[in-house]
Amino acid sequence: MAAQASAFKKGAIVRVKLYQFLTYEDVEFRPGPRLNVVMGPNGTGKSSIVCAIAIGLGASPKVLGRADTLTEFILTGKDHAVTEIELLADEASGKTRTVERHISRGSRGTSKWKIDGKAATEPQVKKLVEGLNIQIANLCTFLPQEKVGEFSAFDDVGLLRETELALGGQALLDQHQALVDLEKTAADAARRAKSAEEELEEVSRRLKELEPDQARLARERENEGPA
Repeated sequence: MAAQASAFKKGAIVRVKLYQFLTYEDVEFRPGPRLNVVMGPNGTGKSSIVCAIAIGLGASPKVLGRADTLTEFILTGKDHAVTEIELLADEASGKTRTVERHISRGSRGTSKWKIDGKAATEPQVKKLVEGLNIQIANLCTFLPQEKVGEFSAFDDVGLLRETELALGGQALLDQHQALVDLEKTAADAARRAKSAEEELEEVSRRLKELEPDQARLARERENEGPA
C-alpha cells in the first residue's frame, strides 16, 4: 500500500487496527504525520493504544511494565486478539508495510505474525522494525507511564546514550564511541610525548652536569701530550 500523506516520515505509523485487544472490540485509528494527542477520561483505552503499538511491533510485555503474559492483553471473555500496524517504509514512493500479531490464549500466550498479509516469524518482524529505526525498548522514544521511574533514574551518560540511539540509531552511537576512543588514544599519545619530553630534559640535564668533567678530561689529554 501507499501512504496518502507525503508528510509522513519513514517508520511513521500510518494506521493502527485492533481487534479484541484490551478495551477495544474492533477499532481502527489513522494517526496524522506529526504530533498526535489521545485524550479521554480514565479507563477509556488511551493506554491500550500505546500497548498495542508496542506489542504489535514485537515488544514483550516486560517493556510495558504492566503485564507478565500476552494473554493479559486479550479482551476479557475472548480467546484471541489481533493488532495490525501499518508503517511508512519509503517516503519517496509512499510504500507502507503492515505488521499483524495474532495472540491466542494458552500457556503464557502464543503469537502468530504476518507481514503484508503473509506469514512471518518474530525475527523477521523485529528486523523490519529495526530497519525503520523504530526503538520500542528505548525509553527516549517510547516511555510507558509504568517506566517513568526507570527513565528518571538515568544518569547523564545513560541518557545521552539512549538519546543518540533514538536520533541516529546504532550508527550514531558507534560514531560517538569512535570519537571517545580517538580522544583516549590522543590523550595516551600526549602522555607518552610528555613522558618522552621529561626524559629528554633529564638526559640533557645530566649531560650538562657532565660538561665540566668532559672539559677537565680534555685538558688532561692536552697536558699529557703525545706518548
